[in-house]
Amino acid sequence: MFNRNAYVSNLSSIPLFSACTKRELLDLARRAETVDVTAGTVIVKEGDRALEFFVIVSGKVKVARNGRTVATLGDGAHFGELGLLADHTRDATVTAVEDTSLVVLQRTAFIASLAEIDTMSRKLLQGLATRLIELDTKSIG
Repeated sequence: MFNRNAYVSNLSSIPLFSACTKRELLDLARRAETVDVTAGTVIVKEGDRALEFFVIVSGKVKVARNGRTVATLGDGAHFGELGLLADHTRDATVTAVEDTSLVVLQRTAFIASLAEIDTMSRKLLQGLATRLIELDTKSIG
């Protein structure tokens, strides 16, 4: 069992979810599950279908594209949120560097939440727009 309030707090800091209410985020938290993996486990593989979103509760992972490490993520970091929104393939491989505990939200659970809470879709669009603006600003600046 994971700390749902900590998970909600983490979600609220992610641009995609930043416009959602606490109630909406608690609904997502109720639908999420914890997964523990050992060091060396490939969590997602570049080119595989993206079907879930991950938050690292504890541990460390490395992110690699085309076999080259591009990032190391630890406690509180997240990856895969766009897999909730679109049917696409992973653009990186994520491997546990040490034993790692994750909170995982499956796309099917996410879609069910959207179907039940009609205001959430608009708020997620706001969050997605915020993320796109941030990326656009970085590419210009």
